[in-house]
Amino acid sequence: SADDRDYNNRKSLTAPGRQFPPVVLSEFLANPEGSFGSEWVELYNREDTSVSLARWRLGDSTQLSDLLPMVTIPSREYLILAQDTAAFRQNYFSFGCSLAEVSAWPALNNSGDILRLIDSFGLSADVFAFSETYSGNLTWGKEFAENRWGRSVDSGGTPGTDNNLRFAQEGRDLRVELSPQIYPSACLSR
Repeated sequence: SADDRDYNNRKSLTAPGRQFPPVVLSEFLANPEGSFGSEWVELYNREDTSVSLARWRLGDSTQLSDLLPMVTIPSREYLILAQDTAAFRQNYFSFGCSLAEVSAWPALNNSGDILRLIDSFGLSADVFAFSETYSGNLTWGKEFAENRWGRSVDSGGTPGTDNNLRFAQEGRDLRVELSPQIYPSACLSR
């Protein structure tokens, strides 16, 4: 109303853009074994500009942790968030992308969990629920073309590069063969 108080005449609104969310989950290792002593999560910036992760959060089904306010992901690049960057570098010594350590790491449950990425507005940028982790340091990774998740082909996954994934068989390709082919004589005489 026209009451000379400007502060009550405005309404703020957050309208995500065409490429929402700009940053998405790409790959993660939730069950590190042996020398792979650190869980890690790979994020991908699919925007044509860099994106600041100030006020962004990463978490599981019960906990969210603030990401580092000074971290920025360059255009069309990956960022690895690690539980322990020193342990990560021991296994990925030729790794060349951005790497950051999250101080209050949201440990992922090996029997299944929900990985959540929350943007600076408090909106879910990306979420992935999984019911199991893989042994042998195999990772979960996303195929962006079809927006589906699969298992890494190689132990340790592909942090900082395009994902190389294997997917579970779908029912339409199922073929059943019975062997030996023995039929009761009653069925053959009809």
